[in-house]
Amino acid sequence: MVSRDVAVGGEGFRTAARSPNWLDRGCIYYTLGRTRSGSVTADISQPRRHWEVEFKIDGSVEIEHYELVAGVEDTPELLDN
Repeated sequence: MVSRDVAVGGEGFRTAARSPNWLDRGCIYYTLGRTRSGSVTADISQPRRHWEVEFKIDGSVEIEHYELVAGVEDTPELLDN
């Protein structure tokens, strides 16, 4: 997983409003939702990849990116976190 905050100078909700347009044009599956007050979340899925993008009222955008790895992890330490 990769997580980062992106400042967009107060444009967070405007960016969220425009995002579905390019997602639709690219035939990319997504859902929009709300997980907390002051933000809108887009869950974007493609084969072997998933993004959670949170557009916040303060203009920041938080992106979490997940990729499917080949095989099965055989590392019990990963479960300790």
